[in-house]
Amino acid sequence: MTTIDSPVKPANDTVIGCLWVRNRPGVTLGVNSYPKKAPPFSDVELWQYITGSIVGYNGVMEYKTMTHPWGAVYDENSEVLILGTFPSPKSREMGFYYGHPQNIFWKTLADILKQPEPPATVAARKAFLLHNHIAVWDVLASCEIEGASDMSIRNPVPNKFRPILAQTKIRKIFTTGKKATQLFEKYCAQEAGMPSVYLPSTSPANRAQQAKPEFHELWQLGISGRY
Repeated sequence: MTTIDSPVKPANDTVIGCLWVRNRPGVTLGVNSYPKKAPPFSDVELWQYITGSIVGYNGVMEYKTMTHPWGAVYDENSEVLILGTFPSPKSREMGFYYGHPQNIFWKTLADILKQPEPPATVAARKAFLLHNHIAVWDVLASCEIEGASDMSIRNPVPNKFRPILAQTKIRKIFTTGKKATQLFEKYCAQEAGMPSVYLPSTSPANRAQQAKPEFHELWQLGISGRY
């Protein structure tokens, strides 16, 4: 197996970042980053990197097929349903919705409802939701996703909402973030028998929008006017 360890680019090879790979007939190379690994790189390693057949280098995100790890939170008294897209790695680590410590979902709800923010435990947050007649779930039952990036989602499989709607008093569905709203409208609205109402994301990735008055106005109008 030959390795690429020379500081000089061999003739007829293609430069990718600070690396190169040997061109193959009929193959177009196109990447925006390169493996951050000290040389030498074998031909096989680089070829697998380019074709996406392996992952694990720093800076290279890995697609994973994920199944939603838990069910919806609701009871017969739930009146609204708030949907995210799919649990983030931090939420899966915690074992509950909106589990990233910098996600302001729980603080936002508490502020609007004029109640103390619930402790960061599954039991306390579940009790907080049910006490306020709020159901929480996600749009997708499974998907392929890179890390926590909603924009990377592919092959989405939506949840079915009619069974929950039939067992509750839910008359309004909110989707948090543009991706959740797009996915719900595309895959779920017809099955659910109603559209969703967009609410801006509470994710730490959405700090710029959260700093604007419109963020709190939309949440205030949505949650306070849910009836």
